[in-house]
Amino acid sequence: MAIDVLQAFLTKRMFDVGGDDQRVTPLREAAGDIATLLRAAPQRAATFTIVAIDSAIDKDEPIVSEVMKVLEGRWQSYAGAFTDVQLPTVARAIILHALSAAMGAEPIAAAVSLTARSLLPRLGVVGDRALWTEIISDADRRLAQRAERDWALPSATSAADMTLSVAAVEPLTPPSIKTDWLVGRLEAASGPNNADGEAIKGANPYLPNNGQAWATNFASQAGSAVTSLVNTAAEMLAKNINQREGTDALRTAIADYVSTTSSALIRTALGLERRTALLWWKEALFSPAAQASYRALDPAVAAALAAIDASHQTGAFAPRMAEAVVRETLRSIDPIAMMAERPLTEHGQALAAAADPVRAVLDADYQVIHSEPGRTPLGALVPSGSGITAEALITRLGLPRDDKVSAIELGVWLFRDLQAAAATPPPAKRKRGSKTA
Repeated sequence: MAIDVLQAFLTKRMFDVGGDDQRVTPLREAAGDIATLLRAAPQRAATFTIVAIDSAIDKDEPIVSEVMKVLEGRWQSYAGAFTDVQLPTVARAIILHALSAAMGAEPIAAAVSLTARSLLPRLGVVGDRALWTEIISDADRRLAQRAERDWALPSATSAADMTLSVAAVEPLTPPSIKTDWLVGRLEAASGPNNADGEAIKGANPYLPNNGQAWATNFASQAGSAVTSLVNTAAEMLAKNINQREGTDALRTAIADYVSTTSSALIRTALGLERRTALLWWKEALFSPAAQASYRALDPAVAAALAAIDASHQTGAFAPRMAEAVVRETLRSIDPIAMMAERPLTEHGQALAAAADPVRAVLDADYQVIHSEPGRTPLGALVPSGSGITAEALITRLGLPRDDKVSAIELGVWLFRDLQAAAATPPPAKRKRGSKTA
């Protein structure tokens, strides 16, 4: 449910409408226009979030000017109602109201939450904190539900929960699929021992850190288990169908049921594979993207690459726990070096000086982060030609030139930026159809 941000700003007297409640209407309409804009161009959600967070944003910031232009379309005389000092606050209120309204879309909710986690502690003010907490909590609830679906474990899936209904035909009794059996088989595919350290008969003889040998055995055993379970269910249904009068509705229902069951089981297998792959990566401390050990790289470069590698494995919608895995992976590289705080500009210099093969990886992967004039995500400054410089920190992020972070925090920050970009890709451009005479 969208939060009434404009009313919250007015209640806290962050700006006023001169006692005329009718003036709130064009502000709400402008926020609705911005929400529509963001739904059409979700890749801009992170940038708008940065502007909404920054209480020191200037009235000449491009996005502030854009918002005020939208407001002018709804209220031509707005300039006479607010001072120049108030305009950035009015723009921030409109943007935040729009973001809250647009967060029904999971991609925008992800961009808002991920961006705010990094920048709210640095740019936010106490007066906004309660409002932001409520908005981010709302976004995180949506994202947790999405991550639960995408990262489901076998124990969370039960084919018996799925219903089979056929119009005008007596329903079949769905076959009972033994989830415990599938859990046991996938557990066996994951390694030689169970959670209690006991040996599993016929299990994968390799541990995840055995690389390709483990992966090959896992895929074979997990695939066989899922296939066996789905085939058993299908055979049981087919046997029952042969004893009944067949109809098109019945055949359709059976096909849908088997398809749903199969999809659920495959999704749980993928969720387990993601988790084990992430743990394998954490233990190896090796960058698949750059084909190099993190320990052989500068801390900033290792952090930037780790963010890339983790985002490739998790995708856009990952449990919050994934951030903790990234953090602990970076800590494992070299606890002292990775935890030491350095100016962001020094991290930027290290990234700019990275060897050409690594530099090419950084340029290619961070290029996906949307950038535009004015405020922009930190990750958008990583590619060559941009740079994390003192001037960029001030003009593009609104941070002090001497702002410091550890390599661990840098990596988590960049990981969030990459996740936000993955969640909000630009809409695909439509191809023009050829004209016919």
